[in-house]
Amino acid sequence: GTWRALEEFHSQGVLKAIGVSNFQISHLQALLTHATIVPAVNQIQFNVFFHDDELLEFCRKHQITLQAWGPLGGAHHWFQRSVFTEATIRDIAEAHGVSAAQVALRWVIQHGLSIVFLSSDARHQRTDADIFAFKLSDEDM
Repeated sequence: GTWRALEEFHSQGVLKAIGVSNFQISHLQALLTHATIVPAVNQIQFNVFFHDDELLEFCRKHQITLQAWGPLGGAHHWFQRSVFTEATIRDIAEAHGVSAAQVALRWVIQHGLSIVFLSSDARHQRTDADIFAFKLSDEDM
């Protein structure tokens, strides 16, 4: 299948790493039963409002990097919560002197994930990337 083709390209040096997207534990378990290469990354939705801690632990156990897409939340039209309007996140942001987006991104980083985010606004790009000058406390998390 597709995974075997990716493994072949990997063994030929065509691909440096191979990964998956939106795989849940059951998908990963099925893949790992026949894979010769463990996925390097699983890209999933992971944010302060929507996260799967069991999947996070499973991936850590199997040395699969989790990468968060939608780290600011609200990836679906039915998703009614926003880091920009959530009072708790605004309060934490104010206490640290940062934006709500920075709090949400830092929250993901402190869970040990890498992040995929985008913005066409250069100012937002700079502030969104500036998330290492502060640390969220256990209470903030």
